[in-house]
Amino acid sequence: MTTLTVITNVGDVYGSTVAANNALEPVFEFSGAKIGYNPQDRFMVASEYNTLFVITNSGGVYGAAVDIQSHNIGPVIQYSGAKIGYNPQDRFMVAAEPVPPIQ
Repeated sequence: MTTLTVITNVGDVYGSTVAANNALEPVFEFSGAKIGYNPQDRFMVASEYNTLFVITNSGGVYGAAVDIQSHNIGPVIQYSGAKIGYNPQDRFMVAAEPVPPIQ
């Protein structure tokens, strides 16, 4: 099951599940933490494991677990380690995980 999410400029998160017939179900709002609204937030990616990641313009990475069933965003945590996606020439960021075929 795939859920498309939209993050507003104030960090509100909305979602819509893609149904088996390639139709979008009604849009709902997530409760919990706000994410991806700071001016320094550069990229946002989602993982197969229901985590939203924010990459800042200085290469810092933050993430929050997403509970699709209860429509809740967990606390945002900062990841340690290497910096990524901060160079001026960096244009896109994607999560490299298997994607199910379009039906």
